[in-house]
Amino acid sequence: EELVRADIAVTAKGFQPLPPNAQDAIRSVPGVYAAMGQYMDQIQVNGKRANQTTDTLDGVEARLLPSVYRPKWLRGGSDALIERLHGDTALIEEQFAKTHGIAVGDRFRIETPSGGKASLLAIGEYRDPQILQGILVDLPMFQRVSALHDPWAFFVTAAPGADRAEAQARVAAALDRFPTAEVRSNQEYRDLINAQVNQIVYLLYALLDPRVRLD
Repeated sequence: EELVRADIAVTAKGFQPLPPNAQDAIRSVPGVYAAMGQYMDQIQVNGKRANQTTDTLDGVEARLLPSVYRPKWLRGGSDALIERLHGDTALIEEQFAKTHGIAVGDRFRIETPSGGKASLLAIGEYRDPQILQGILVDLPMFQRVSALHDPWAFFVTAAPGADRAEAQARVAAALDRFPTAEVRSNQEYRDLINAQVNQIVYLLYALLDPRVRLD
């Protein structure tokens, strides 16, 4: 509720990427003000073995980020940092920062599974372990180091004054030829994220319950 400004979220069925040409279909819909793709890859940090939970590289179009997302800034950060998100700069999520002992102002090295490498400068820290976890870089940097070119999600904001439900219906119709695409409202997307969190909580309860046997 605090983080996602977008009125509509588009994801794929199962944990798989969306077709790259889905972006053009979304942006051609009347009533769409902004549509930002989320691109993801795993990374190794400073030569260490990758942590599946925190070591995620998120590529976004920084110019569109404020239209669809509201970062929860830490350490005195502000939205002005988004204007600096280009080239070798990165925004780091709190759990990533703690895992690797990286602070704002530090430089660190990343490597993707395809062998792409970069030295990045942390310019801001935010809290979001669920949606845009890991680190954020501008899309050209992501494309430089990653071999993954298909988006994992799109966050879509309706134009001012546009009917959100109608915009969602139009986006869904535009993506009808992509059977894996699932179009959700902001509320429906929040419900999806909450359900995923609940599954993790239930698993933790089971692991901590001495009556539960895992063998």
